[in-house]
Amino acid sequence: MCGLKNFRTSKNLKQSDLKEIFGCTQSMVSRIENGRDPMPLKFIQKLTDIYGEEVAKYFDTNPFVISDNGSNSIVGNNNHHINANTTLEMAIKEISEQRKLVSKSQEQLSKSQEQIDRLITLLEKK
Repeated sequence: MCGLKNFRTSKNLKQSDLKEIFGCTQSMVSRIENGRDPMPLKFIQKLTDIYGEEVAKYFDTNPFVISDNGSNSIVGNNNHHINANTTLEMAIKEISEQRKLVSKSQEQLSKSQEQIDRLITLLEKK
């Protein structure tokens, strides 16, 4: 049995209850439970918002995967398919953003140091 179905039955929910929570069709819930479709990350987030962190225990220890189209999804039945290129691209983008933040902080620090040096020079002249 897949994680979503285990979760649903543990909470005494019907597929129709999940379709209302997710805002999708009941057939989509069925396809996710049967492993034909990956579970979108936003569905897990909705369940977590409602039921808390316990939701994670119904899914694999590393349930987050990147689908071939680059969207975040969670596989419903242990069919892992990680697109390494997309994952690498996301890591590179995150590192680039962090580098920009560090660079901006260094610039601000340098400007602050210059201001301090000017103040010290002015004070020394008095």
